[in-house]
Amino acid sequence: MSGAPAVGASAAYSPAAPKKLDNVAVPVCTVCGTPVSADVRALQCERCGDPNKWKCIGCLAVSADAYDMLIACKELCWFCHECSEDVVKIKDD
Repeated sequence: MSGAPAVGASAAYSPAAPKKLDNVAVPVCTVCGTPVSADVRALQCERCGDPNKWKCIGCLAVSADAYDMLIACKELCWFCHECSEDVVKIKDD
């Protein structure tokens, strides 16, 4: 899986601005700013793959069990808000 600065916020102050862990830039949750490291359960849009659209499961209100199912089942996908709207439009056409 691969996460957009908050509207009206500069990248320097946005929770989506990449953080540095051990001198390596890592993506962050676009809601709370938690760095997305190997030990953080977080999702990235599987349609656009935008590196600035990560969301942690706490901010998504997704249970750890649901997250584990999403990761284990390749038929299940998580889309960011914008891509979800696009997919619904395509389906409705």
